[in-house]
Amino acid sequence: MDKAALLSVELDRSDLKAASRRAIAISYVSQVAKFVIQFLYTIVIARLLTPGDFGVVAMATPLLAFAALLADIGLSQAAIQNQKLSQSQLSFLFWLNIAVTAALAALIVFSSPLVASFYGEPRVGPVVAILGALMIVGPIGAQHTVLLNRNFAFGRIAAVELTSLIAGSVVGVAAALGGFGIWSIILNQATASGVALILVWLAVRWRPSSPSRVPASEIRHLLQFGANVAVSNIFNFASRNIDNVLIGKVWGEASLGVYNRAYSLLLLPLNQIMVPISKVALPLLSRVQKEPVPYHIAFWRMLDLALLLTFPVALFSMITHQQLIHLVLGAKWDAAGPIFGILAVGALFAPVSQSANWLLLSQGRSRELRQYGMVSSIGFVCAIVAGLRGGPMGVATGYIAFGIVQGPILWWLITRKGPVGSKSLFLGLVPYVLASLPVVLFIYGLQCILPASIWSLLLILFLSYPVFTGVFATLPQGRRRVFELVTEAKDLVAGIRIERG
Repeated sequence: MDKAALLSVELDRSDLKAASRRAIAISYVSQVAKFVIQFLYTIVIARLLTPGDFGVVAMATPLLAFAALLADIGLSQAAIQNQKLSQSQLSFLFWLNIAVTAALAALIVFSSPLVASFYGEPRVGPVVAILGALMIVGPIGAQHTVLLNRNFAFGRIAAVELTSLIAGSVVGVAAALGGFGIWSIILNQATASGVALILVWLAVRWRPSSPSRVPASEIRHLLQFGANVAVSNIFNFASRNIDNVLIGKVWGEASLGVYNRAYSLLLLPLNQIMVPISKVALPLLSRVQKEPVPYHIAFWRMLDLALLLTFPVALFSMITHQQLIHLVLGAKWDAAGPIFGILAVGALFAPVSQSANWLLLSQGRSRELRQYGMVSSIGFVCAIVAGLRGGPMGVATGYIAFGIVQGPILWWLITRKGPVGSKSLFLGLVPYVLASLPVVLFIYGLQCILPASIWSLLLILFLSYPVFTGVFATLPQGRRRVFELVTEAKDLVAGIRIERG
């Protein structure tokens, strides 16, 4: 694929539909593999290290993640949403990203002693400094990844992600076995980032032009769109990470380690479900943003798939939380069980919350994204502060309680205009709510009957999917939507067979 083709690939309707199907299929196959690797890595590393080790890294993570958000300033989403990018525009984004990241990395390295002083934990300083210096790796490959996303090259993306994940996991476990302690977590991240950078440059032939001035008319829209997205991301980041900062400051590294493991373990399956769909959602919906009917159909296909895959595992996590944590992580992590159970409630709302971003970004409504993100994030921060007195459990409860209240209001505001209306959204969610109660009773009954073992939990999780889908399909709306998804899957398999033939 030459440079011009990489910057813009025009697909007709049938090609676009086929490309989106293949993209989702490839992404899910890779996510299953990634889930297995990450799950095994989480179990092994949790048994080799202590809650305090994870707590120290969790103390450093918010600052570093915040700096990464500032470095990107929404430019990746802007590049994906904009359907026509020139070489000069893409090169400008590349060099701007590197310049901003380098400045932030230097600032973090020099401020690392202040971070250690804030927490009263000397080990945090070196961790912050080293991870801060490693930040420069990300933007060097950012625009290459954008090009792969824009052009539905998800096979290459999967190869990069899997290879880097395996390399990082092997190095991390080897370091932990070798007695490196907390540094094994750092080595895991450094190895994964370095391998991913090398592979993405090998996968994409595009190379940036030399730094030069670009006319303001060519970059104004990109910068405005990116700035709105960046403000939204910053506020959203604050609401998602202030819990780690406050728990670490008030309750210490051990409590933070317990909270962080519960949160991370829940995100593990959730990310495997949502990441593949979200990768496809923005480029696909952006391409049909001016066609209401195809847009509406594409949106619901992706949201239905996300909900059918998310609800069973979320319900399973809510019911089996204590047994799951004890058997997977070990007895020293039992305090994470109740926290995990509360956070699992939020997993039920995750697909719809994520789909709100699809709508706003693909329709170019970045200003609304910024406004809603600011208001929502301030509410989450207030809820977290209110729950802090109750420790990690109080923080988790406050966070989820506010999400349950503000979610429907936010979704209604977002769907007041655009191809997907509020009535369509809320009525479309009813079958999922109705199907949940029988599945909750099914999971609870099996947990009471079966012996406590990892194999019993795997069996319950496996069975919860056909049971949920079966109950969902008994409802008129649900039956039609399951049939449509099955038809899509059959068409995908048939297309793959034809290509191979």
